[in-house]
Amino acid sequence: MAFRTLLIDDEQDCLELLKWQLEKYCPGMKVIATCNSAEQGLEAIEKMAPEIVFLDVEMPFMNGFELLRRVKEINFEVVFTTAHDAYALKALKLNAVDYLLKPIAKDELITAVEKAQHMLGIKSMEGRQVTLASLQNLTQLSQKKIAIPMQDSILFLKIEDILYVESESNYSSIFIKNRKPVVVAKTLRHFEDLLNGHRFFRVHASFLINLAEVSEFRKSDGGSVVMTNGAEVKISRSRKDDFLDLL
Repeated sequence: MAFRTLLIDDEQDCLELLKWQLEKYCPGMKVIATCNSAEQGLEAIEKMAPEIVFLDVEMPFMNGFELLRRVKEINFEVVFTTAHDAYALKALKLNAVDYLLKPIAKDELITAVEKAQHMLGIKSMEGRQVTLASLQNLTQLSQKKIAIPMQDSILFLKIEDILYVESESNYSSIFIKNRKPVVVAKTLRHFEDLLNGHRFFRVHASFLINLAEVSEFRKSDGGSVVMTNGAEVKISRSRKDDFLDLL
């Protein structure tokens, strides 16, 4: 099986070199297109549905981070490439598979490809987990855990330990009891579907909360809830009545 791979870089020689490296050292990759601008890359992502995208950070008019913000749904793995290391932390926060400095070393490229292929395998397994969850809901069985794909592992979370999920664009932060939040490249709609039937309610376009973890409702400023960890979450006016009915 060859993974559909897209290369985006404004420097043509970098595109050609990376394509040659992938073909020589990573036989499991199929380069479906090369794009020498962010605009071309964005169009190719929407039309060609790549599984892995090698994305240059510094490009004119629109950099790699801005390109990702314009993608409707990030359902592919991202490997950033750049001549500078100043963006490494931001790349990691965006849940990138890897971050490669130019000129790209053979061993580092192979490692990045292996990580991306591993993550795609996890996503396939996660899809089967979601299907199983749907069947369990239909038979009124209680699913006690959900699987969250991380960079090098799968995190299994008890549903009862999830306080709330906050989204920003195509990424979501999962706030959990007694541990740091987990950031994943999934939309809030993904978690709304996954947690359906487990008393989670979307109180706002950006927030999905565990109703069992609400400690206080505040009427001021249109309405908000305080969660058991002390966080205050706004309730949108359009969802306020439905929320109060559930309580």
